Amino acid sequence: MLEGDSEMKIGILTLPLHTNYGGIIQVYALQEFLRRRGHDVWIINRDHWIREQNLPSTDSEESSNGRRYASVIESSASAEDKWINTKLFIDQHIGQHISSSNMAELHQNDLEAIVVGSDQIWRPEYVRHALRTSMANVFLHFAEDWTVRRLAYAASFGTDRWELCREETEVCSRLAKRFDAVSVREASAVFFCREYLGVNAEQVLDPTMLLDCSDYEELLDDFGKEEANSSVFSYMLDVTDDKMDAVGRISNFIDFGVVDTGRAGDEGGSYSEVEISSVESWLRSFRDARYVVTDSFHGCVFSILFGKEFFIYGNSERGIERFRSLLEILGLRSRMILSADEITEERLEEKIDWSHVSRRLEKEKFRSINFLETSLSE
Repeated sequence: MLEGDSEMKIGILTLPLHTNYGGIIQVYALQEFLRRRGHDVWIINRDHWIREQNLPSTDSEESSNGRRYASVIESSASAEDKWINTKLFIDQHIGQHISSSNMAELHQNDLEAIVVGSDQIWRPEYVRHALRTSMANVFLHFAEDWTVRRLAYAASFGTDRWELCREETEVCSRLAKRFDAVSVREASAVFFCREYLGVNAEQVLDPTMLLDCSDYEELLDDFGKEEANSSVFSYMLDVTDDKMDAVGRISNFIDFGVVDTGRAGDEGGSYSEVEISSVESWLRSFRDARYVVTDSFHGCVFSILFGKEFFIYGNSERGIERFRSLLEILGLRSRMILSADEITEERLEEKIDWSHVSRRLEKEKFRSINFLETSLSE
């Protein structure tokens, strides 16, 4: 640690930084929050992800879990194209890494604390297919002999089902009990930690919500700001006919054209396509939209942070509990749908009370910040 320059040298263990916009921006936000409080922050990184770039193929004969994870990070070809642009953001804004191709070979490197999180860092299928390691390691088995503070911030299991096998549960329970503090992103995870791991956990906000909207605006300074466009921004990770029907119903009712990322194919008519290649262009698409329809968790987050009218199409494959918990906390449960048939004129005429949402968000933000600051200082 550099003398006098920081309070603590902290490592963040999260899912690999590649082409997942939400995953990248959440670790940026957590890192930025900690840096602003004087800490020297490093990302604990599995460097095979960057070196090999051999993502699981959706066409391979892998397990169903493997195929589903591949859909989360898109196909190898499209991820390869986007990697050039997302790497620019990572290099510019997420600069310090402690890397190894084998987590067991990682060294303490003077780290004084490790923060596990956020995103679905405790979801077994993502750990196996993204980090390519054991569940034990995301509970810091590789650092079991290190003298460090251990905490989890907004760690997510992703679903409302317990997915660890009995042996994994026993090992992870033992390791979790060594943590100095545990916080999770979903209400169900509080129960999981108590029931299966034997530890108390506090529910906190995703790291992206620790920063203000103005912080993300600063990232877009070089991108300019378009006149507010009369468009519905459709950002779908897993396109289905019913999801696009929902988008069409919303567009027709409010008489806005649709800006789409091109995943839905050639819709024609009032649809136009926007290219999203960088983290900044992704953020800008939410900022400049008039209305958002998405099945992405972080799409939901930035619809809220940028104050957009929105609907979330619950994405059960990727974990619907993530949406439910956040919307419940902020009093926005009515903004989630599970089918296009739930889109009614009555629901579309209902406007979000942003003053009410802001009060709730500030309260939760205060609690989340207090958890981090207290956990690192005790």
